[in-house]
Amino acid sequence: MRISRRTIGGWVAAAALAALLACSPSESKATTLPTEKAAASGIAADRFGVRKLYPTVAGGREWFLSPTPATDPAWRPESRSDVFAATSEPGVFHAAGTGPRFSVRSPAGTAWWRNVEMTGYMRYRGPAAGELRPHWEWYTRGERHTAQATDSTQINDGVVAPPGTATWPGYPFASGALNQRCLATSYHANLYVDGEVHFEKEISWTQGYGEVRSKVQLPGFRDPADRWVGFKFVLRNEAANRFVALEAWVDADATGDWVRVATAEDRGDWIAREPRIDGCGDPPFAYTPAQVLTWAGPWATFRTDSTSADYKWLSVREIASLP
Repeated sequence: MRISRRTIGGWVAAAALAALLACSPSESKATTLPTEKAAASGIAADRFGVRKLYPTVAGGREWFLSPTPATDPAWRPESRSDVFAATSEPGVFHAAGTGPRFSVRSPAGTAWWRNVEMTGYMRYRGPAAGELRPHWEWYTRGERHTAQATDSTQINDGVVAPPGTATWPGYPFASGALNQRCLATSYHANLYVDGEVHFEKEISWTQGYGEVRSKVQLPGFRDPADRWVGFKFVLRNEAANRFVALEAWVDADATGDWVRVATAEDRGDWIAREPRIDGCGDPPFAYTPAQVLTWAGPWATFRTDSTSADYKWLSVREIASLP
């Protein structure tokens, strides 16, 4: 297993490395980093006062949860049943149920999401209806996750990508029906209420999922019931946009003490479990079962499964790629 030494000015504790690797073996070919604290970097906090791990790229897009999300043209609950309800606390919202997805889309004049730092704070209220283990999941570089064919003009609700955007192979697509399963391209970072963290890759919905990577059980993670926990997903291209690097960070006690708990890379060796990938190997997409998802997608999504929880300080920011 290859251990990355890339840091952001932090330090690595040898004891933490030993503990993490002993209790949390990587699944598949993962690049797993030990627990690493974020050192003070001089980067300004965001508008909520949350530490930025990486600066917003010059002229880059930033999105922050509005006090009134329903009035935000970028905010898109993906179904009418996905309720993001205001609470009595200013700036705090509640969601519960089976897999609600809250996406930050790309209105006209805004960049699509590619290299990002996604942040959110959650307060767990208990389990809710659902078949999956209770967890939170941030993902991006794609769009809808459904089996329905869609007219190509409806991608991103009809708003085309800005000129020069690197996005799905074959885009812009000819008018007519399109295999919507192929729009679900994304990398995911998952945090479970029991303290498990891992990454997922999705080339198509759903045959395009690969094996999870960098699964770790956070040592000393306390039950998040009725307390705030912060979670960040950092996703960036590297090696001149040939490969992809992923990082997961946790602020376990909502003190601003962010810790990087897992990393992974996609260097073309992260392969879909089902080689048919829902027919997305056909034109116009022509993906391979090991497709590296280096492009931008119009939606960045905050998802929860089988949880009842409160949310605040959600953000997505455009950051620089790695060399």
